[in-house]
Amino acid sequence: MATKREEAMALLDRELPVGTEVWSSRHGARFQQLTNTSHETLVANWKKGGIMTSCNGFAGWYAGRMGITGIESFFKLEDSLVKIDKGHAWVPADGKADPKIGDILHHSKGGTGLHVDVAIGFTPDRRLVRAAAGQTLFKSPRNPAAETDVLKRVTGDGPYNFRNLIGWLDLERFFQEAPAADATPTSNWAMGWWDVSDGNQYYYHFGPDGRVQYTKKRPVTSFAPPAVPLSSGQYQLRPNNVVFIRWNPLDGGATEETFTATGNRRAMNGRSNRYGPLAARRL
Repeated sequence: MATKREEAMALLDRELPVGTEVWSSRHGARFQQLTNTSHETLVANWKKGGIMTSCNGFAGWYAGRMGITGIESFFKLEDSLVKIDKGHAWVPADGKADPKIGDILHHSKGGTGLHVDVAIGFTPDRRLVRAAAGQTLFKSPRNPAAETDVLKRVTGDGPYNFRNLIGWLDLERFFQEAPAADATPTSNWAMGWWDVSDGNQYYYHFGPDGRVQYTKKRPVTSFAPPAVPLSSGQYQLRPNNVVFIRWNPLDGGATEETFTATGNRRAMNGRSNRYGPLAARRL
């Protein structure tokens, strides 16, 4: 019986062979089949000044064919996995692991997070190969109808840099059972933005490197840390869904906070060694 990765490679070889380019303007029916997006829909968006592409649609088509269900938004892939109790399938791009065949990649794309595609593998010189839609051609502000979106295999211009990714859905892990709730954490499920209150409003950003920062301004993007944090510190993930924070000393001492996640890790209750009870929810 084929493994999920073998199944993924067979699907991509069959539907998007090497050298194939599927253009929204030239191959309308085939393009729409593979991306759930029509050329007409794209052009209508471009005429209004939009930047819509079909990368999200292709990820959705691929996921459906592979049996991956329940993803609310591929542009909020980690959050979507956590919501359906598949947080263990998320791999943060921290340089400790490489994506493998069939993984769904969430790219940082200049901090916007607005690109997703599917990993195929690496060239001998470590360039990442992906199956990707959203390869828009003929950018023409004066004539959006002349533009076209393209689905094809893409090879990186240079050696793989994990910093170009936010993380990815690990194809094999998605179909495995989640680890026991009291197991020592193996993935950074806390990473990202949280709305935190102790009677006052704060926004915490947990980074991939164990660094936490906060601001009182609501973030404008889900993917970038605060540009001007009010303070920072270090955090640790501990067993039983616990997050421990030690803030850098401020106002005469170091603040330590301990949060415990509830439910499907979308919310946390916390306590502080210096201030009142805390409540947090994922943004």
